[in-house]
Amino acid sequence: MVSRSLLSVPVASMLLALAFAGCLGEEEAPAATDALASNESDLQEVTVDDGTAEMAAELGHAPHLHDYWHGKERVTIMDEDVQVDPFGALMWTFINTFRGTPGVGGAVFRLPEGSLVFEGTGKMEIVATWTDPTVTGAGLQYRSPATESFSDVMPLTSGTPLVLDIAPEMTDMPHDKESRWLFLLVPPSTGQAVVGTVHFRIDIVRMGDIALFPGHPELFGNEHTLTLYDGAAQSSTQSFPMRFVGAVTQNEAESGVRSAKVVPMETRSMTANVTITSTTSNIGTVSNVTFLYKPAGSFGYERAQTLSADPENGVFQFGWPVEMRETDSPYAKTSQWAFDLRIQTDPAGMGWETSGLADAKVDYQLTVVAYDSLLDGIEPAEDDDR
Repeated sequence: MVSRSLLSVPVASMLLALAFAGCLGEEEAPAATDALASNESDLQEVTVDDGTAEMAAELGHAPHLHDYWHGKERVTIMDEDVQVDPFGALMWTFINTFRGTPGVGGAVFRLPEGSLVFEGTGKMEIVATWTDPTVTGAGLQYRSPATESFSDVMPLTSGTPLVLDIAPEMTDMPHDKESRWLFLLVPPSTGQAVVGTVHFRIDIVRMGDIALFPGHPELFGNEHTLTLYDGAAQSSTQSFPMRFVGAVTQNEAESGVRSAKVVPMETRSMTANVTITSTTSNIGTVSNVTFLYKPAGSFGYERAQTLSADPENGVFQFGWPVEMRETDSPYAKTSQWAFDLRIQTDPAGMGWETSGLADAKVDYQLTVVAYDSLLDGIEPAEDDDR
């Protein structure tokens, strides 16, 4: 049994397009039902992606099914502990108070890596169990790909299934690498506490058909590069006190930008060209520019490699490798990739840099480009064997 610790996950908006959407572009791809084969013999020749391996490009560009059920009608997608330690409980006590639901403890958690809510899911059954006397009650909120906001608190009874009806738009997209579902474990009412271990078993039940999807769109077209973002951007760095206020009120300031285009599955590296136009800080001078990127299916940002830097003129180039598991679903309407810039400040003007003592803001011109090859100077990811 795997134990899951309290996760410090920003509750950010990551709305995913409808599960039956076509490819990205000015013209929408045909609906899945329009691509269905006309007779039984055609259906027998259709390629089936069962999720056990990456599909070859020549197969992906032909219409195919995404059947991840492997003949089952019920699949367990989580069977793990969610642990709330005393420190995490203290943080969530503040969060609960600011949310207007005073109670002790709580946690943010998501499905284990590789677990998805498959196409065809009609119900989700959630069974939470606990024996710790410090858990005096438990409630659950969820956010699915269909919404930006969390559900109302649903009280949990230890050992009793909580059943959710799942509409097609609430399922994850084919080829998603991580589920877009996010859960909050919270006290169900004022004065109750969630401190200790709560075990979650989550099953999905198949009640719908698997549709034939069009082939993967060739997002690179006949080119080897694709510009994902080209325009003005703004990033902000909040001091530690302001970050805490933003976290407990779930009202963190927007920073950085989302990719304007879907990141193709064939992407192997990216670059970001940055030209800083203005910076402000409420303490000291601004220094040390860092570029961050957040891949699809990730709730955290990663640091890019600096390829070139001209700090005097505010001109920088960054680069990083891209693994296939980090790319967007080829059927997504919008990308889940995001980009951000971080600047440090020198409060005393003596070369002592910090990113947590001051609020800072930077405006810049940003161009992000995806490549279908690994650029010179960028090291490949350790587990990318393409």
